[in-house]
Amino acid sequence: MSRSFSLSPSERRELAATLRRHKEDGLVVRRANGLLLLDKGWPAVRVADALFLDTGTVRAWRRSYEADGISSLEISGYSKREGHLSFEQEAELQVHLTAQTVHCVYSRKSK
Repeated sequence: MSRSFSLSPSERRELAATLRRHKEDGLVVRRANGLLLLDKGWPAVRVADALFLDTGTVRAWRRSYEADGISSLEISGYSKREGHLSFEQEAELQVHLTAQTVHCVYSRKSK
């Protein structure tokens, strides 16, 4: 069952501005997109389908926004683009991949 969701004009402008800022974190932009689609009258199921998400996620975004406003877009404790490799491991991987690429290029030319 779809629940009504609407934004004030100022909230809509603020979310739209978030979408236009190129340096925003991708998850913040996805949340803003989802909320704007809900505001257009899309049911949570349709928003979830369009954004390749679980319906519960979209509903949680709505509840969070209703409770905390624009600050709900930021995820506390989220490490953004932090990977699972240490800096040393990333450097080793880069060297390995670069060496493999060079090896592959030379191997093809010699045949």
